[in-house]
Amino acid sequence: MKKIYVFCPAKIVSGGPEALHQLVDAVNALGGDGFIVYTDGVDIKTKSVKTPFRYRRYNTPQATLDTIVFDPENIFVVPESIPQLIDSIPRGEKCLWWLSVGFKQDQYNYKALSDIIHLYQSEHARLFVEDNINPKQIYPLSDYVVVDKAQQESKRDEIALVERKLDNRLKPLVEALKSQFKVTVISGLSRFRLGKLLARTKVFVDFGSHPGKDRLPREAAINGNVILTSSFGASSNHIDVPISTKYKVSAATSIKEISVLLDQCLASHTQCLSDFQLYREGIQKEKNVFFTEVDSLFELKNSDDSIQDITVSHNLAGSSFAERLMESAVLIYCRRIIEYIRIKVLKN
Repeated sequence: MKKIYVFCPAKIVSGGPEALHQLVDAVNALGGDGFIVYTDGVDIKTKSVKTPFRYRRYNTPQATLDTIVFDPENIFVVPESIPQLIDSIPRGEKCLWWLSVGFKQDQYNYKALSDIIHLYQSEHARLFVEDNINPKQIYPLSDYVVVDKAQQESKRDEIALVERKLDNRLKPLVEALKSQFKVTVISGLSRFRLGKLLARTKVFVDFGSHPGKDRLPREAAINGNVILTSSFGASSNHIDVPISTKYKVSAATSIKEISVLLDQCLASHTQCLSDFQLYREGIQKEKNVFFTEVDSLFELKNSDDSIQDITVSHNLAGSSFAERLMESAVLIYCRRIIEYIRIKVLKN
């Protein structure tokens, strides 16, 4: 049986690495032979490393540099953020998975990779790759969101806000809404705590650059939030973020306009939430779509009915106490201080 190796930066918890773990997990659930391969920059790890708590719910056996089999029939999937790894693969079918656009696209000559297989997580990525690289082979490979739904709470006139990847053009809008409304900034939360937050908020705001089809807006929508995004990146099209343009903010949007819109979303939450029904229905189908893409891409040869059955029976564990503890804001802050001391003071 051919082996499928998926390269992933070690010890990083974000949307891209989660998608890489989801890919290995889906391959194995569908009867394939998938492995996660951790890297340190462009160097493949020679020893096993601990999988982050958040990803331990996935079935992701680990391969190292010494255990990878570079046979021609095996498949190697590399994220677009570390394309140099392609040069480390002497034999086998090579794939570059575009999980985002705009990360390091000006630091590498991606056109030199036009002969390998390109995979795209978003319509935004597909357009970029076709326009700038013109690959011989390009296929969809999306992802899906895992929502740890907390016990439903009464919705409050509260807004959940993402400031990471915030587009500078919309900073004045963010500062204004933080001064006018009750806002909780999402930072350093475990899945459990994130679920608790999104269960009580009415509105989720992400005015970022949207380099890919981001997870947080989808998780917020499933938890009953009205979604406001920027109109940049993947959010600029109706395929990646299929919501009304009424809820997509541009650089031309005034502070008064955003204030009026937020007042409406909070005061008429149920009515506004109905505008997102199709968006939520699409999110709920993502897992089956992803498993179908994986089965087709790697020729695992399951029938549509089998894929449906596997998707339904594919249950993932919720957040553990250890995950909640290790991802708490306090511990994350402490680890950053220790890392700073190690590098700057001890120079280790």
